[in-house]
Amino acid sequence: MSSFTWLAVDRRQHRQMMELVDRFRDESTVDDLGFGRIRDAWADRLFPGTSTLHTRLRYALFVPWLLRRAERKQSVEEILADFREGEFQLMGALRRGMGEGETGIIGRAAGRALRRVPSVVYWGMLSSWGIVAAGQSARDHAQLILVEREAVRNMPVEEHDDGPHRRLPGHLDLGLPEAPHDLLRETTFDLTAEEADYLRTMISAHAPYSLLGHLCLNRPEDWSADNPHPDTFEGVLALDLPADLKDAVHAAVRFSRLAHVANLLYNVLLAEASERTTGDGEPLAEVRRNGLAEAWAAYRVGEPFTVQDLEHLAVPGAPARPMRTADLEFLERWAGHVAAADSPDSLADDPEARRLITDREHRKKRGLARLQNRARLDQWSGGSALGRLQFRWPEARADLEDIYRGLEAG
Repeated sequence: MSSFTWLAVDRRQHRQMMELVDRFRDESTVDDLGFGRIRDAWADRLFPGTSTLHTRLRYALFVPWLLRRAERKQSVEEILADFREGEFQLMGALRRGMGEGETGIIGRAAGRALRRVPSVVYWGMLSSWGIVAAGQSARDHAQLILVEREAVRNMPVEEHDDGPHRRLPGHLDLGLPEAPHDLLRETTFDLTAEEADYLRTMISAHAPYSLLGHLCLNRPEDWSADNPHPDTFEGVLALDLPADLKDAVHAAVRFSRLAHVANLLYNVLLAEASERTTGDGEPLAEVRRNGLAEAWAAYRVGEPFTVQDLEHLAVPGAPARPMRTADLEFLERWAGHVAAADSPDSLADDPEARRLITDREHRKKRGLARLQNRARLDQWSGGSALGRLQFRWPEARADLEDIYRGLEAG
């Protein structure tokens, strides 16, 4: 499929294709029951531009620096080839600057065999934060460079002497800091104060209503390099936030807890159907029921989820994200079952609740549904989507830590 190649790096393809590749990297991203669309909507609302594929924030500068470096070439194909070559050379520069053991280096193991180069992974972030023009790919940029070059070439001579030429719309952001002169010889992931301030400014300007934008400008008082916190998304509730963001985080937490209860009942059903036991001989279904009891109790502590919670996904001035009717109906019905249950066991034994989860899996996975396909059930690992949704908070927290550390360096 062409959209998986290194040149297909516009934001839509990045979100729909590349992040899908690593969907199973951790238990909070597995999506057996179809919560992913709303989960990603919350992540985009609170932490726009982030991705579970990201490693270190300075890639948001490496990529445009390499593209700017390639602009000197004479054709679209030469610009793109030089851009890609720069991405491969960057791997070596980072290994020399950070050491061979640095896990954040994209392509550290694959080397030149790497297909998902940094520009593929980070282009959505660059577009979201206004560093590159929204909807444009690296090829679009290369073509615009040549158009501008031809326009400048055809200018009357006297217009060349008035200072730096204005760039045509759609190029790299004019405020992009200068790249280090030795970028491809040796470099690190450490942001300078100028770079950190630039990224903080771009995020807050292009995502002013997001949690990420707020935290860029408002570092929590007790956040330190030794204690970047909170560890989990729910811990964000303890931060001092504006009312609108606090309400949005509360709504996202309610959705996460409701989805967690559903996923735990799904695991109970799988454990019962597979008749598995633990290494100690205990029925796995009992272990999963204990997990369900904890998830049910956590959900019942606060306000219950309602579909009106999804109104907090709206960003002022932006069109509302459409929600599928089938998803809303499922959430309403599931929330009703959880509210009606007077104990976790009564929920686990409720025939209607069990049927709702079974039907939901079948609608999402069809012939691959484990509860209706013995071969797929036999391949089950024993646990699926056991963790609560994190909405890309771990990645956002890492980005914030890089920014805070860079600002301190100044």
